[in-house]
Amino acid sequence: MRIISGRFKGRKLTAPENRSIRPTSDKAREAVFSIIGSKVEKACILDLFAGTGAFGIEAISRGARRTTFVETSEKALDTIEKNINLLGIENEADLIQGPIPHVFTRGEFSGRTFEIIFLDPPYDGNFITSTLENTHFLNFVTESTLVIAEHPIFRQEIALSGHLELIDRRKYGKTMISFFRKP
Repeated sequence: MRIISGRFKGRKLTAPENRSIRPTSDKAREAVFSIIGSKVEKACILDLFAGTGAFGIEAISRGARRTTFVETSEKALDTIEKNINLLGIENEADLIQGPIPHVFTRGEFSGRTFEIIFLDPPYDGNFITSTLENTHFLNFVTESTLVIAEHPIFRQEIALSGHLELIDRRKYGKTMISFFRKP
């Protein structure tokens, strides 16, 4: 796993030894950043179910102002912290441990909004819908926020009640990337 572009292009990231964390493939990550282009520059990023932190770190490499990484797993957070320290970007990153969506009610999120929100939850649950429909999560979303969700192709139907609308969807192997905005 490596950084694809930006100031850390080509740098390798640490990945946990166990296979419980499924990082976004380089191919899918590169495609997402090609789609969002310069929107990442100077943006505040929220990387939910952050895993190795590859998406948020790639965003920092490409000019994001700050990334907030949220993860429940202590091992995953340790990996993200190692990667952040490896690149010396401690002043551009926040690490938050806690279960999603319950973590959204904590003080670290009070009054915050994000330009880009990426979520890559475990494939074995319906975490995307429950996150995107959470009222506390929706407080982070403005009219200009782009929400990007990675999910398996077998979970294409994401039932939303109208707070967000699907604006694009791309398939990369067995992975689907869905893009949402406020209507």
